[in-house]
Amino acid sequence: MGRRGASRGMKRGRNHRSLWRVARDWFPLVSIVGAYRLLDRWSKPLTDKAHVEPQRGFDKLVFRGTVPTVRLQRRHWDPAHPRWWDYATWLVYLSHFVVTPIVAAAAAAFAVARTRKPQVAMLVGMPTLWLMTALFSP
Repeated sequence: MGRRGASRGMKRGRNHRSLWRVARDWFPLVSIVGAYRLLDRWSKPLTDKAHVEPQRGFDKLVFRGTVPTVRLQRRHWDPAHPRWWDYATWLVYLSHFVVTPIVAAAAAAFAVARTRKPQVAMLVGMPTLWLMTALFSP
């Protein structure tokens, strides 16, 4: 139809119908997103407790009043004096960010044709995820 034909159609009153079509087509999606956001706000106090309280209550019942992780942290962790296992745990955590690119590089070295798309995704995704983690982690 081209630009001129489209602009003529808009001038002849089709603009009104096309706005209604856009509103009709987008209304279900906007309604679902709006309902989700509303329900998410309303359920926030409940969902925070639902993911923690039952497990904590079970641990208190089984371990006579104190959650085992709290007892272990009080006994073995001092922020002023980190021990060797604190560093070991930290290295295991950091290996997630190191091992994945190494495995991707090894896969790319052995199967270049099949790993082109994953290579690009990894080269773009990993630094982006690292940057987001560095910026938004406490």
